[in-house]
Amino acid sequence: MDSWLPLKQWFLVTLAALLLADCAHAANLAFESARDVFAANSGPWAVDADSATIVQTTSGAILAAWQGGNRKRLPGVDVWLSRLADGQWSAPERIADGEATGKDFTVANPVLFQPEGGPLLLFYSVGPHQRGGVDKIGRNMWGVLQTSTDDGRPWSAPRPLGKDARLPGGKLNGPTKNPPIQLADGSILVPSSNESGLLDSSDLDRLAWHFEKSRDLGRTWSVAYICPPAPALRPIQPGFLRLRESTLRAVGGHQAGNETASATSQNNGDEWSAVSGLPSLPVVGAPFPVTLSDGTHLCVFNPRGSGSSRLRVMTSRDGERWQEQVNLDPATGSRAHYPQGVQSADGRLHVVFTQDAGPALNPVIRHVVLKTELPAAPVALQATAVSPYQINLQWAVAKPSPV
Repeated sequence: MDSWLPLKQWFLVTLAALLLADCAHAANLAFESARDVFAANSGPWAVDADSATIVQTTSGAILAAWQGGNRKRLPGVDVWLSRLADGQWSAPERIADGEATGKDFTVANPVLFQPEGGPLLLFYSVGPHQRGGVDKIGRNMWGVLQTSTDDGRPWSAPRPLGKDARLPGGKLNGPTKNPPIQLADGSILVPSSNESGLLDSSDLDRLAWHFEKSRDLGRTWSVAYICPPAPALRPIQPGFLRLRESTLRAVGGHQAGNETASATSQNNGDEWSAVSGLPSLPVVGAPFPVTLSDGTHLCVFNPRGSGSSRLRVMTSRDGERWQEQVNLDPATGSRAHYPQGVQSADGRLHVVFTQDAGPALNPVIRHVVLKTELPAAPVALQATAVSPYQINLQWAVAKPSPV
């Protein structure tokens, strides 16, 4: 008899248990509803509307915000907000204006975030307008913050986040697309990148991620870490996945190369690896990554080779291997891009993105709700030997906990 049989059985059973646990608990997603936050051409808020963001406040309210009012990076671009109540979005209201910071200033990339124990936060970029010949990257803008203690009624005046001479332009940017996360110690970690401070396209090889942090619920901010530039990828606009207790992965867009930009931190964002490619996630454009409450990692993005004609949702248990779950493709001839989202307290995932349709590509902000469900999971595993190299696996299946 093979003296190694008990060890072989133990190894195979352990391996099978790990593989089952790895894939059995990833959440399944199902489409629930979709609606437009406003109608196309319905008002100034619909002019070149883009860069939507969504949040659930401490009181449970769902709010969406976006930029609109004029062509990007020109005067008259404001931040607009709408509230979801009884399945309907309220009439948009203007909540931020570049004029509050400087004459003919413009705004871009609003991001809403609700920390536990603190006020509702609204970040956005602000800076001088650029008329004619606007460079695709260069904007000479910086981050500002407004706060509210009553679901956005009213908002504080905008204030800059701070300065750091190591960043292009010398000023903190705040989140450049995706929302911050709140760590176990209560501090707020912001995913950021430096394209707002670059002045012209000759600087594209300097594109880099950095991360900003507040330890006092948004009152003061500082740079936590600056990743070195990665010219082969030219990374922009990162977002976070929570891989393990103190391990984070940043995933974001890229202006060069064919692989999704990615970096990891083993100490809650104090230090980061160099930015490198993540080939298993075929992102083009600006993705929205998030880790759901059950530990499932999720990413909403335009897949490589599609431009903005396709929008997909993929999930992963480990942040390395990804599986497509939901198709959010727009109708033929339309575009869907720049997704962001939030998981509400009831487990649903609310996703907002820009959708353009028609010859004039009249934009709206689209709101999609996805239900999350845990599949049945193995809870007990037994093995019986068939031969020195085979085992039979049996397991009992328990009903998943409600999400």
